[in-house]
Amino acid sequence: MKFKSFFLDELTLKYNEYIKFKGNTDDQHELLTINTLKKYLRPDGLIKEIDVFGYKPKERYLKSTGYYYSNAINYPFGCEFKPITKTEDLYNSETVNVYFNATVYLRSLGSHHKLSQEEAKKHFRFLPETVKMSAHKKLIALITKFQLGLIDETHVINFILSQFKLDLEDFIPQNAFDDNKLTGSSHEFGYWLNYLIDFLEISQNQNFKNKIEDYFEKIHKIFVRRKMFYHDVVGKNKKCINVSGVILISKAFLRYSILERDFRYANAALFLIDLVKHLQLRTNGFIQNTLPIYRGNSKMKFPSWALNYFLETLILKKLALNEFKSSIAD
Repeated sequence: MKFKSFFLDELTLKYNEYIKFKGNTDDQHELLTINTLKKYLRPDGLIKEIDVFGYKPKERYLKSTGYYYSNAINYPFGCEFKPITKTEDLYNSETVNVYFNATVYLRSLGSHHKLSQEEAKKHFRFLPETVKMSAHKKLIALITKFQLGLIDETHVINFILSQFKLDLEDFIPQNAFDDNKLTGSSHEFGYWLNYLIDFLEISQNQNFKNKIEDYFEKIHKIFVRRKMFYHDVVGKNKKCINVSGVILISKAFLRYSILERDFRYANAALFLIDLVKHLQLRTNGFIQNTLPIYRGNSKMKFPSWALNYFLETLILKKLALNEFKSSIAD
């Protein structure tokens, strides 16, 4: 079933700039995604991924379980988990990734009223400021601190603007998932963009909003030139596409399009979504992490997080298209 990727990925990669992929309707893809995602479910949460041989790891994946909670608001999974809030379960080791995963998970609970602000203050743990971490992890920690009233808005803005001073070609490699390594990709960059929009939605600083506009313009120009975001985002190396990164950037573009009513970004997202739909149909609902599947990060894997991102993106696509229709009517 999943071995098709070995034979078709190179052709897809070669022609993705020229082919407008066609597939089932978005409603059909939603159903396909939900049914596939159920294969990752365990009584205590979601597993991390399934490999090309069908192997499922035993451990629960906290971050994807958080995404599940978010998507369960809109989709009938028919499975309920008891929220995990014990410190020993959330922070089972003193690593940046564990703290990051717990932050994503707890924020998801809080955003859907499964965790009060007082409970959030009680459960969140933050690494010391002296610990070096990638920009997207640092940003979500700062936003969380701001929303919990632990720091003011200036701390978050100053950090974001300091990162904006870096050229994208320098920023993307160092914004790696493994801290202190130059292995950043469109996946981590997609996180970064969505966290920027998280803060944009709550910030009152007009100068910051202007800077965000300039930043997204720069990224949109990359899409106009390449018609794709490659593993390195900028597309100097066109041998690999990080599929989960494509979905996350699509999500960010749709969110920005809805906020600013600038539908150039929605148009870009629609093209990117078509690529993912094409890949999903080839593998009976699964979404691979990279194209070709044997390159890039999480080789030979179909991750549960990609399916959750895709569900979020499909619902955002509906919202963006409705906003577009409304703008025409106005």
